[in-house]
Amino acid sequence: MNEGLWNHQRILSKAWIQESIARNSHHYGYLWWLREEEDLFSYAAVGDGGNIICCIPSLNTVVAISSLFMVNAPDRWSFIKEHIIPTLVQ
Repeated sequence: MNEGLWNHQRILSKAWIQESIARNSHHYGYLWWLREEEDLFSYAAVGDGGNIICCIPSLNTVVAISSLFMVNAPDRWSFIKEHIIPTLVQ
């Protein structure tokens, strides 16, 4: 989020950030899963066992979910889409 700025200081190059989340036919950036659904673009780092960091720029939102490891963890995007996003777009 914020194109590589933290507390108004440049941490990562803006060009690198834009390139890492650029939409493409593979739906995968530099370790980011890219998703566009119902005109809502997001990118997410999806970890093992159900952990996720999901950025939704148009809502100025980052969702982080950390959990104990579980085999075949449920899809966290469904949880974000059904329970978190609706509270943000009321």
